[in-house]
Parts: sequence; structure tokens; C-alpha cells
Amino acid sequence: MNINQPIPLCGTPDVIWINQQGVLIVGDYKSRTSCKVQESDIIQLSVYRVLLEHTQCKPVARIGYVHLKNGRRVRVKLLDEKTVISLYDQYQSIIHGRRAARCTGKSGYCRHCSYSERC
Repeated sequence: MNINQPIPLCGTPDVIWINQQGVLIVGDYKSRTSCKVQESDIIQLSVYRVLLEHTQCKPVARIGYVHLKNGRRVRVKLLDEKTVISLYDQYQSIIHGRRAARCTGKSGYCRHCSYSERC
């Protein structure tokens, strides 16, 4: 799936359920060894929510599920569209040099960041 408005986004959820009321619920499977929901998981599911809201003719739940490697399924509250847009704008400001990148203090994020040299 991809959209250009309100911001350019693309992605494919691992799973989408439809509840009895016809509401779409998004889920994602994580195979990493850590059996903990990360902030990035919530952001990823929230992006999928925005994508679904703009491409499907059904309501989308404000909650989603992260399926962890240990078999646990964790219900999470998703970010609203305004917050997803704000995160996108922050990212764009950093990569275009209008805003300085700053370290999160979470080594797991920094380890895979292609902008870590800017911190």
C-alpha cells in the first residue's frame, strides 16, 4: 500500500483482522530476540493505520497488536494521524539539515540508524 496524501507513506501490514463491527485491526509479527514492544513498533503500526484509513472504505481501530517471538500478543494504543505526520515532518527536517539529529539514548535504535554520524 502507498499514499501521497497527507504525507507519502508506504507499507504492508503483516496481518489485518476485521472485527464483528467491520472495523479493521492491524497487527505485526516480530521475530527479534527481545520480547518487548518498542516505541518503533507502535509507530510502524500507526503508519499502517494511516495507510488503511486512506486506502480502505472501512473504519480502522485505534489499537493494534504486536505478536512477539515468545508467542505473546500485546495490544497497543496507536498514534493518531496528526502525530504520524509530525514524526514524518521531524524526520524530513533532520535528513534535510533543518534540524539537528539527537541521540535517543537507546543503543538499540542507534545501532541501525543510518544518521548516527550526525549525533
